[in-house]
Amino acid sequence: MLRDLKKIRKLGVYAVDIKPNNYKGGLLVDLSIALTHPHIVFQTKPEFQQQGYKNQDLIAFDAMMQDQKVKTRIRAFRNIEIARE
Repeated sequence: MLRDLKKIRKLGVYAVDIKPNNYKGGLLVDLSIALTHPHIVFQTKPEFQQQGYKNQDLIAFDAMMQDQKVKTRIRAFRNIEIARE
């Protein structure tokens, strides 16, 4: 799931609304709240805000995995506690 999420990010699609209901059979099926590049946000906001929008999907992915108690060491962002295990 994370690999696929990263693939669509490389295409310039940032799925802002990552949650369990948006996945079916391990596939992200709901991109109704997504930003695509080019987008007005990426043309008018400072770089740090653009990165915040771009990373929102990865942060939400990690939170979803934790909330759903998925037992995996794979995370979108490096997590020191998980790395120590």
